[in-house]
Amino acid sequence: MEEIEIAHSTGSVSVAITNGYYSTRRLKAVNPDYLIDNLIQLEDIIDTINRSF
Repeated sequence: MEEIEIAHSTGSVSVAITNGYYSTRRLKAVNPDYLIDNLIQLEDIIDTINRSF
């Protein structure tokens, strides 16, 4: 959760995954840019970010 806060403070994109240590509710509370259920979804996020440049 600290990592998401650091990402926000540095202007970085944050991604949280729901099958980790923290509950989905706690992850949503820190407002990540993306909340995913599995790492496969990360590929689409990376593609989206790359297209924005």
